[in-house]
Amino acid sequence: RRHDRYVLRAFLAALGTAILFLSSLVIIYDLADRIDKLPKRLDGLRRAGLVPGWVIAEYDATLVPFLWIRILPVAGVIAAGATFTWLARQNELVPLVTSGIPTRRIVLPVLLVATVLAGLQTFVREAYVPQLSRRHHDLHRILSDDRPERLSGVGHIQDAGGGRLSMAAYQPRT
Repeated sequence: RRHDRYVLRAFLAALGTAILFLSSLVIIYDLADRIDKLPKRLDGLRRAGLVPGWVIAEYDATLVPFLWIRILPVAGVIAAGATFTWLARQNELVPLVTSGIPTRRIVLPVLLVATVLAGLQTFVREAYVPQLSRRHHDLHRILSDDRPERLSGVGHIQDAGGGRLSMAAYQPRT
C-alpha cells in the first residue's frame, strides 16, 4: 500500500506540472497572438465601462476548461512516462518488482487516476462547457477586432430531427 501512495504522489506531481506547463504555453501563445491589437481594444473596453484586466482574466478563465479537456489526455501520457522514468532513474522500480509486486500493481494507481480523470472530463464537458462556450465566445468577440460589420448572433436552434444546431454568428443576406 505504501508504494501505491508513493507512485500516486509522483504521478499527480508530474500531471500537475504537465498541465501547468502546457496550459501556460497555450495562454502565452494566445496572448502573444493578440498583443498587437490589445491596446486599441483596451481603450474601447475602458470607454464601455469595463475593467480590461477583469475581461482578460475572465477570458483566460473561460479558456482553461477547454484547454484542459484537450490537454488532459496528452498531459496524462506525459506524466505517466515522466513518473516511471523518474522511478527507474532513482532505482525504485527494481526493488518493487524483485520484492514480488507485479508490474500491473505498480501501474494501478496511474490507471485509476486516469479513469477518474476521464470520468471527470466527461462530466465537465457535458455540464459546464456549453455555458462557458457561450461566455468565452462573447469575450472573444469583445477582445478581438477582426469580425465583419454585419453579424447577427444566433444561439442554439433545434432542427427537424430534434438535434441541436449551434451557430455563433452568421452574415445575413442583403
